[in-house]
Amino acid sequence: AVQQLICAGKAWRGIAFGDSVKLLDAAGPKGMKDVMGVKVITLMLMAPAGADGSEEVGRCEAMVDEASKLLAGMGADAKAEELAKELRVVDDLLAKASCDLDNVKVVGAQKDRRRALLQRIDQLEQDVAKRKSS
Repeated sequence: AVQQLICAGKAWRGIAFGDSVKLLDAAGPKGMKDVMGVKVITLMLMAPAGADGSEEVGRCEAMVDEASKLLAGMGADAKAEELAKELRVVDDLLAKASCDLDNVKVVGAQKDRRRALLQRIDQLEQDVAKRKSS
């Protein structure tokens, strides 16, 4: 993931500045402010879109939602073979989502979202186990 450095509303590119260029010169008069006699440069480091792992967590959340819908749609009047087959599908979706959530690198709010999804997966897996045993 490539991060972008921004100063005074302009993206800085590494090749635009040689090794001998000072930050004050690179920022120019618009990028530099004088605060109580000290020259201050404000820089912003921008991560690319999706760097927090939100796309992967969203994909896993969709799998968990699908598994939840399948589990909720199972009727008690279904045959044992059909019920077992549907439970295997639900179990597979939950396992894939759980593995993907374990492997994804997340930061910030996505950590809480992943934790909540893993708890939801655990609860759904317990429901699947109850249905398998009955």
